[in-house]
Amino acid sequence: MDAPGRRAPRAHRREAGRPVTAPCPPAADCCGVYRERARLVAYLARVHPAVWHTDDPDWPVVYISTPAGQLSWHINRLDLDLFPPLPSVDSSPWDGHDTDEKYARLHRLPLL
Repeated sequence: MDAPGRRAPRAHRREAGRPVTAPCPPAADCCGVYRERARLVAYLARVHPAVWHTDDPDWPVVYISTPAGQLSWHINRLDLDLFPPLPSVDSSPWDGHDTDEKYARLHRLPLL
């Protein structure tokens, strides 16, 4: 646990073909940083089709389908109140993107 109730998610990023863990920084404001990010991701989930996949109930993954491609983030269960109601899926729809590709896709999104 990095902060009360906030265990760091597993990352989808890969280096040299191996998964790389992206732990929560030890800073006291870790919870605030994740909540701030969750607010932005919740916005994306409002303007693009999105679903939940819950392989880890503490950190469900939101998958967002955009014109630039799929985006996904682990979201702390304590931040789910920020999101609109979204359907859940039984199997992961992850398309294999890594963190760099996710943010390249985000950068390619047209401005609203």
